Amino acid sequence: MIFYTLTPRQEVIDAAHNAGAKIVPVANAEFLSSLESFDGETVEVHDPLDALGVVRALEPFVSATGEPGNALCVGLGDDTSQVAALVNSALGLAEGKCASFTSLEIMRDKHRLREALPEGSPINGLHWMIDLTTGTDSRLQQLVLQTQHGLVLKPNSGSGSRDVRSVVSEAELQDLALEPGQYLVEQRFVGPEFSVETISWAGQHRPLVVTEKVTGGVTGLIETGHHQPARISHQSRDRLFDAARTVLDSANYQFGLSHIEFILEDGQPRLIEAHGRVGGDHIADLMEWSVGATAFDILFSAYQHQRLPNDEPRGEQSAVFFPDLSECPHTDEQWLTRVRQHEDVKDAGVMKAAGDRGPITCSADRHAYVILSGQNISRTVQSLQSQKVLL
Repeated sequence: MIFYTLTPRQEVIDAAHNAGAKIVPVANAEFLSSLESFDGETVEVHDPLDALGVVRALEPFVSATGEPGNALCVGLGDDTSQVAALVNSALGLAEGKCASFTSLEIMRDKHRLREALPEGSPINGLHWMIDLTTGTDSRLQQLVLQTQHGLVLKPNSGSGSRDVRSVVSEAELQDLALEPGQYLVEQRFVGPEFSVETISWAGQHRPLVVTEKVTGGVTGLIETGHHQPARISHQSRDRLFDAARTVLDSANYQFGLSHIEFILEDGQPRLIEAHGRVGGDHIADLMEWSVGATAFDILFSAYQHQRLPNDEPRGEQSAVFFPDLSECPHTDEQWLTRVRQHEDVKDAGVMKAAGDRGPITCSADRHAYVILSGQNISRTVQSLQSQKVLL
């Protein structure tokens, strides 16, 4: 197949080649110029999020091949996945074997997704929509009293931890400052956080791995690390897998990768949010060790063979951490040297220069990352912590 892929990083390009497929990066001139080692065909567009512009740019290429069923537009982010859905529909690509825009929109709209779940589903919780465009909604005080553990307020459109607020008391509610807009107000769940990475084909869902989350930062809601596979019982894993299938069925998600986040509250999965795309924060890369193939490898292989993967390979432990370097006693160069000397460290990098670092209030504020893999990475983590390079 030919995969017209919106702004693909090198790992995505490599995965397509490993699957024996042709990949055609679709991006603006600046991005394409950064692909120094890529010598294949590319398609330049002014804005890869402009679906009409992408359709117009790809139409001559698709028409020239005469085989639209043998091509697919791929987007691996929240916005690019929806652009890809529009492009695939407009050009009749992949014989319709792709995620629909509607299913992606249901997952993007947090309130709509909760409303789509089966009535009385235990993975759901109390939830309300409030409009803070013109000021504070007086109902918030009443709502916080209706829940045992408080509320979580999320901007209804978007993803990640930006502008997400947790309120556990009336006193915290009085001090709450939010940007104007519509918010989904949810019952606050208490427990460890996980995500399920899944591949779907023709409405059949194959959960691949459960990712265990580490949260922190200023709000305590920011993901500061991920561990695969999650260190939980088989029973808890299977409950999370079943919950992911329920979410995907409710959104009528048919084809592609998905990333669904849950809190396990007293053994019961509780939905946080869902995405019809690969997990971010290097989650897709961790699967190379924990599952035996990256999420990109699995996606391209499914389309090459027109089916779900045959088996569930077992791999090693893998993890990524996003340390706070505010109190790190080393320079960035010293920090990288100390981190990379460990055998289990597969990659590390600085995300914010020393002068640009501040409090970690959302995922975009994180300072650095460290990726590890091995048979027992907990020893490496303890060693890094003792050296004050993983804080």
